[in-house]
Amino acid sequence: LVWGIASVWLPLPVALAGCIGLMLTDLVLSFCSIYYLDFADAVSSLADVTHLSPWYSILVGAACLGAVCLLSLGITAFGKARRNQASAFQLAALLLLLVFADIGNGSSVLSRRQTVILPVNIAGSTVLISSAQIYGFAQERRHPQKVENVPSATAPLLRSRFDSSEIAGPRENIVLILEESLGLSTDPQLTEAVLAPFGERAISERYKVTMGSVPFHGSTVAAEFRELCGAGLGVRSREAGAGALSGCLPGRLRKAGYQVEAIHGFTSRMFRRDLWYPKLGFDSFLAAEQLGTTLAHCGFAFEGVCDDQIASHIGQQLRTPSSAPRFIYWLTLNSHLPVETSAADKDTFACSSIPSAKEYADVCNLSRVLHWTNAAIARLAADPDLPLTRFIIVGDHAPPFISERKRALYSQYKVPYIELTPRANPTAFPSASREVAKHISGSRHN
Repeated sequence: LVWGIASVWLPLPVALAGCIGLMLTDLVLSFCSIYYLDFADAVSSLADVTHLSPWYSILVGAACLGAVCLLSLGITAFGKARRNQASAFQLAALLLLLVFADIGNGSSVLSRRQTVILPVNIAGSTVLISSAQIYGFAQERRHPQKVENVPSATAPLLRSRFDSSEIAGPRENIVLILEESLGLSTDPQLTEAVLAPFGERAISERYKVTMGSVPFHGSTVAAEFRELCGAGLGVRSREAGAGALSGCLPGRLRKAGYQVEAIHGFTSRMFRRDLWYPKLGFDSFLAAEQLGTTLAHCGFAFEGVCDDQIASHIGQQLRTPSSAPRFIYWLTLNSHLPVETSAADKDTFACSSIPSAKEYADVCNLSRVLHWTNAAIARLAADPDLPLTRFIIVGDHAPPFISERKRALYSQYKVPYIELTPRANPTAFPSASREVAKHISGSRHN
């Protein structure tokens, strides 16, 4: 709106270029708010869009091009009448009215309140918001802040020395699973239903099952640093040197004699995991490129190896005799929004029995895919031929729905975790059960 007022006196090409720039900046900011990114992280991740499904990339590109064309037509039409300065004063009066509306709403910096009537700041300036983000990023580059330790589902392991003074029995394998969009629903019935595979008798007889929640902040990459390093880092931290990431769990377990592996069904180039995973200490990283065409693929926007196929592959690795215990880190894929309907159809999850899932088709589809993935993990854990293995399953962030009503179905501050500790070897390593966070309401835990 401010630019619209200024455009009355600016040359048409300048006005058009400025509006396109503002529109693109606003698009990035909207992307940030949906996917739990800050502005600098989003800008540094723009190149990763090229790794999405070609058809999805074409669809997004066509939508952006269409918006630019519509904007161009609007600016051209506006240019014919833009010398009418009375229009500028009318726009200025409207801007002033919106500022007062934000003050009354409680969303303005002049009247910030914890509760607002509408969760928007109508007169907010894209330029000011993005400028503040860029300034903060520049200050961070000039004066790097100390890495903050954050709570995680792996906190007991991160504090472990991995020596004989702590290990009472044989060293067990450890499988850490970061589950895409596994959020903590505000409807306990939905969370309990999605996690139901871990309440099966085959699991409870073999494992001590602990369920809890941990705080989350940021995107999937931030969740990876949270669980692998116990650190509050983000997308830009992937550029850090190996020395800065030397205290992370993979490197420490490797020094303790573990075989340390990472696996993900999507391309290794996404967020340049192929470059920064080795800095964390991983011996190997299997992604879509390495897994090849031997495993079935799923997905539309994020097409890659199906999660149930990955679970079977991990089972084969764990059953293969080895002289050293294994640490396997698995980042799941298929529950990434937008969820492919055919993937959801693979599960029999009954959305009709849960009001929040029944009301929204995409919430239902996501819940079905999560349940399907959890069922595959539970089958893996219940395999009687599996050697002693501890499983830690934790969400990365809340589901990034665009609709505020759907986002309100999930906590925007916490994600659930589930730990399966072998009953045959309960004291091999410190367990999260010794410092359980707030338990998931309605869930069963031992």
